[in-house]
Amino acid sequence: MMKKILAISLFLFSISLMSACTSTPPKDSETTNSSSTLPTTSSTATTETTASSSAPQTSGATADITDNGIVLSFSEAIAIFQKEFPDVDIAELKLDADHSVYYYEFEGLDDEKEYELKFNATTEEIVKKEAENLEQDEAGGVKRAEEKLTLSDLKSQAEITQLAQTAVSSGQAVSWKVEKKLGLTYWEVEVKKDNQEVEVKIENATGEILKKETDD
Repeated sequence: MMKKILAISLFLFSISLMSACTSTPPKDSETTNSSSTLPTTSSTATTETTASSSAPQTSGATADITDNGIVLSFSEAIAIFQKEFPDVDIAELKLDADHSVYYYEFEGLDDEKEYELKFNATTEEIVKKEAENLEQDEAGGVKRAEEKLTLSDLKSQAEITQLAQTAVSSGQAVSWKVEKKLGLTYWEVEVKKDNQEVEVKIENATGEILKKETDD
């Protein structure tokens, strides 16, 4: 009887040892599981780098500066005029070259006087600054109301240049003028094409080409 009990005890002991050995996870398995998470981290880093490289690039270029070596934009030139003649409305604005040097020329109005200002488009040097009384029939705000430009309604120089050059099919815009006559605000742009100059007249409000005229 004692022999049978001893045999059964040994048998149960050996089974418990085998069970304990089977339930202990191998160290190699832990290493494998740990290293398998690395690709996920690497993939995330790659995605972030790609997103960063696709961010849009910005340009510091000003839209209404021409390609003719002119530093001052139209908006900057207007600010100079308004500084020299506060409370005066602009009636005409022109950008043109004189002996290969570009100048801004302004004509302005208040109720009793008309004003002229001309300055270098690169250095801002003023070469002409004048004011004179209006004729009696133009005074009292009459001419001012008829000819003053609404600056907030003006198309940009860049847009007008594109319209003028498209109307001529090619070429380079070299001169710009905007004024108001008989209630109509319009631009006159000179475009050089080959050995000719084409004057393009453009209505400001609609961008319609009113006239094209070629100077030989």
